[in-house]
Amino acid sequence: MKNINVPKLLDTFFIVLIGAAVGCVFYLYRINVAVLAFFSFVFIYLIAFRHKKEINYLKLGVISSFSLGLIITVKVLSLNIYLHPLLLLAFLTILLFDDIEISFVFLVFTSFLYVFILGLPYEYMIIFAVSSLACMFLARNSRRRVQIIKAGIISSLIQLGVTYLVFTYRLSWHNYYLIGIYSLANGLASAFLLMGILPGFEWLFGVVSNISLLELFNHPLLRKMILLAPGTYHHSLVVANLSEAAAEAVGANALLARVGAYFHDIGKISKSEYFSENQMLLTYRDKHKKLSPAMSKLIIINHVKEGVELARKYRLPPRIIDFIQQHHGTTLVYYFYQRAKEKTPQEVKSEEEYRYPGPKPQTREIGIVHLADTVEASCRSISEPSPGRIREVVKESIAKRLLDGQLDETALTLNDLHIISEVFIRIINATFHARIEYPRSHGKENIYSR
Repeated sequence: MKNINVPKLLDTFFIVLIGAAVGCVFYLYRINVAVLAFFSFVFIYLIAFRHKKEINYLKLGVISSFSLGLIITVKVLSLNIYLHPLLLLAFLTILLFDDIEISFVFLVFTSFLYVFILGLPYEYMIIFAVSSLACMFLARNSRRRVQIIKAGIISSLIQLGVTYLVFTYRLSWHNYYLIGIYSLANGLASAFLLMGILPGFEWLFGVVSNISLLELFNHPLLRKMILLAPGTYHHSLVVANLSEAAAEAVGANALLARVGAYFHDIGKISKSEYFSENQMLLTYRDKHKKLSPAMSKLIIINHVKEGVELARKYRLPPRIIDFIQQHHGTTLVYYFYQRAKEKTPQEVKSEEEYRYPGPKPQTREIGIVHLADTVEASCRSISEPSPGRIREVVKESIAKRLLDGQLDETALTLNDLHIISEVFIRIINATFHARIEYPRSHGKENIYSR
C-alpha cells in the first residue's frame, strides 16, 4: 500500500472547500458565473505555472473566510460602504503571504465580491480595487508601525481621488467631504486594527512579518550571545551585513535574511569555547587537541541541534528556527574529517558520518545566509588578504556549495549567485580596508585625537 501524502490531501481539501464556499456565495447573491470562471483560471495559473513558492491553502482558506465574514458584517450592520474591510485585507494578505501575485488577485476578487454582495454599481469595484491595491503596494516593505498608519492614510486619499475621477460631477462637494471623512476613518481604523490582530494571525500561521522581525533585534538570546560567545556574535553581525546586502540585491527579503543571520549560530552559546572565534588571542588553547576527531565532530555538529532547542525554548518564530536548522545544510565538517582520515582511517566508514544532518536550505534567504556564513569564515582565514585573493576565495566557496548540491532547493539562479558573489566581494574588501599609520605623539594633547 502506498504512503498517503497528508499535506497534499489537506491542500486538495482546502481547495475544494474554498471553491465550494465561493460557489455558494455566487449562487446566493446571483453573481455572474463568468467572473468566477475568470478568477478560477487566474488561480490555476498561480498554482500550476508560476515559479515561486507554493501557496499555503490553509492560510488562503482562513483569510478567505475572514474576508467573507467581514463583508457580510458590513451588509448586516448597514455600515457606510466606504467603511469597508478591503484595506485591512490588503495589509493582512501582503504581510502574511509576502506575495504580490496572490495578494493582487485576492484583493481584486474580494473587491468584486464586496461590490456584488452589497449590490453596488460596477464603478465602485474600480474604486475599492485601486485603493486596496495601493494599500498593498504601500505596505509591502513596511518595517515600522508608523509606515502602516501612513499607508492607511495615503490609501484613503487615493480612494477619495479615484471616487472623484469615477463620478466627476455627479456628486456634490458635500458628498465628497463625507466620503473623505469616511475614507480617512477607514484607513486609520484598518491600520490600528491590523496592529491588534496581526500577532494572532502570525501565531496561527507560524509566520513572521517585517514588523515583528524588528522586535527581535533586542532579543535576550542576542544579549546572552554577546556575554557568553562574543566572537560568535561578531561573526553573526558580519554574516548579517553580507546577507542583508546580498538579499536586497537579488530581490529577496533582506530584513528576514539579516535577522536569521543574527540567530543562526545561537547553538554555540553553550559550548562557545570549542569554536575558534571565541578563543582569546593571548590565551588561545585548542580545545579539540585532546579530543578524538569523532568527538570534535559531534560537538561541532551538535550546535545546530542545541540552537534549535534554545530557539524553541525562547519561542522564536518558526521561520527563524529554519535558519538555525538549515544554515549548514548537509555540508561536510571537512577539517575533522581529514584529521580522522589521518589519525584513525579504519574508523572512518564513510564521508556521510562527518556531514551535518540537514535539511538543505529551503529558501533564498537561508541560502544567502548559508553562503555568507561560508564566505565570512573562509575570508577570515586568509593570512595576507588582497582584492584578488578575496575574489578567488569568495568565488571558490560559492562554487563548492553549488557543486555539493547545497543550493538545489533554494530557487537561487546562477545569475543570483553571480550578483551575490559580487556583493560579498565588495563588502569584504571594504572590511579589510587599509588604515593610515598615525604619527607618534610626544605630548599629551593628542592622546585622544585618534
